[in-house]
Amino acid sequence: MFFLLQTVQASKDDIGTATQILQKSREILFDSTDYAKELALVASELALAQEQYLLAAKCLQTAGEAHELRGYLDQARMLYSEALEISLARSPDLSLELYQQIGYAYQLEGNRGRAMEQYLHGLQLSRSTERLNAQSKILNSIGQLHVDQGAYEKALPIYEKALTINKKLDLEIAIADNLRNIGVVYRHLGDQDLSLKAFYEALTHFGEHLVSPEAFETKLLMAETLFDVSRLAKAELLADELLAGHDITPSYRSRSLLLKARCLLQTGRKREAQDHLNEGFALIENTNRETEKVAFLEAFEFLSRDLGQFEKAYGYNVRKQAVIDTINQLQRLAIEKEMATKFAVQEKEANLLVAQEKSVRAKQERNWLRLLLVVCAFSLILALRFLHFTKKSNLTLSEKNQLIRRNLREKEHLLREIHHRVKNNLQVVSSMLNMQARTTDDHESAQAIEKGRNRVKGMALIHQNLYDSQNLSGIDTHQYINRLCQSLLTSLDNQHKISLKTEVESMTMDIDTIIPIGLILNELITNAVMYAFTDKSSKGEITISFNRKGEEVELMVCDNGSGIDANKLNFKKTMGFRLIDAFVKKMKGSFQITNEEGTKVQLLFSTPHHNMLTA
Repeated sequence: MFFLLQTVQASKDDIGTATQILQKSREILFDSTDYAKELALVASELALAQEQYLLAAKCLQTAGEAHELRGYLDQARMLYSEALEISLARSPDLSLELYQQIGYAYQLEGNRGRAMEQYLHGLQLSRSTERLNAQSKILNSIGQLHVDQGAYEKALPIYEKALTINKKLDLEIAIADNLRNIGVVYRHLGDQDLSLKAFYEALTHFGEHLVSPEAFETKLLMAETLFDVSRLAKAELLADELLAGHDITPSYRSRSLLLKARCLLQTGRKREAQDHLNEGFALIENTNRETEKVAFLEAFEFLSRDLGQFEKAYGYNVRKQAVIDTINQLQRLAIEKEMATKFAVQEKEANLLVAQEKSVRAKQERNWLRLLLVVCAFSLILALRFLHFTKKSNLTLSEKNQLIRRNLREKEHLLREIHHRVKNNLQVVSSMLNMQARTTDDHESAQAIEKGRNRVKGMALIHQNLYDSQNLSGIDTHQYINRLCQSLLTSLDNQHKISLKTEVESMTMDIDTIIPIGLILNELITNAVMYAFTDKSSKGEITISFNRKGEEVELMVCDNGSGIDANKLNFKKTMGFRLIDAFVKKMKGSFQITNEEGTKVQLLFSTPHHNMLTA
């Protein structure tokens, strides 16, 4: 701050003062972001006072960059827009930079529509002013926007246009980046030959920059693509080359180690593969690179199965599914955030239109009153005109309300689609577990896998109910518990012709409450079917009740089997009862097991009002 005061006091009439402050602001932009922002705003005021508008626009741009670095995207866009308004008539080059910065800020927020709008404005300006370099950069931004949306067919011609421009300008690094992007698109489209061709050509353009992060990324993508087409020797050679580099970042090193481990696994060198997997996973274990974690855990699972360590393989599979669940949840939150952002923007625009219409209406009313006082003869004409405008405004408001309702229906459709996809993913996992159980010779392992499969099916049934239901806020307990019980009894080996009786009160519970209840029921019914009925001649019966008891909810599972020996309670050490105990504690409930002509398990828990709605 001392520098700021000293410089401002030195010469308020000299435009060099604003230039010096801006220079200082840019020097400390990454080290002291808040201070840099304040300096840039002071410099903009000095520049405006001296009518140096282009300099003022550059100062506002720097202040916007400081906000963007702090994650304040609304404030950043506001300052960029102010700078753009000043620069449009003065500097096409600065205006093109600002269009890209505004578009990127919208892209970071997830508002791809607004981002595309800004990029297209910039593209139009770059073409009209023949700024080929800026045109290439904007085309790359548009291509990346299409890639983010999964529209690879749209991204490819955009990248190719940018490549043509960069070749015309003879910009080697830009050409290499374009070719890498094209290779990535071809890889997503499944054309690995064209992908490899693009990556190889990109490497020839890096020249002396072969040790740059961009060149590392290109080599790694090329090696991963070679592995995809089973050209293992070349893929492993490239991985070794990358790992030998001194300047390789932890991110590239972990991916290179994973690729090397996969090559080793495919060629039967299991112990070496394990060493590489351990080193690579240690680099990412405490990061948020969830997709890469899934790839490592899949490799660990494959290696463990190959070594005959099935318990370890199962553990890696469980960890992998947990990470996949996290990824799905993050994707769902991202979709919800994007929808909320779009809805908020539309709502803001609708409110702005309403406010503008109210302002216009108020002005018209004042004019009408003035005219009424001056010329009473025109009162009838003015009244008819006012009614006309009122009717038109009401129609406009009705159209806006219809738009909002349509957006809400789209949001509900997207949420329903999310539940459908989660259910499908869980069914795939269930099928994989079923296939694994059929190929496992060990009876205990097959039973463990079958239990895991039933747990997954119980969770999938929840998302199926949400998908089928008109009410997305919760699950009907009567419908869900009856379907779950019948599904479990059908899937288990019912040698005793066990009958099932249910007494389930209809309640609506949210997904965070119903999942633990479903998993607890899965464990109790499975245990009853497998262990309660030792006498094959007797007819087994399982009774399920689920009802309100005052302020609490009671879940009771009873059977008329042989009961539990009080002297043999080691079953509480099993995974199933550890799961039950964990879920009961999570729900802040209690449970007890008694022998009364069989086994009776009683669970009591209280449910907060935000977790349960009246059916």
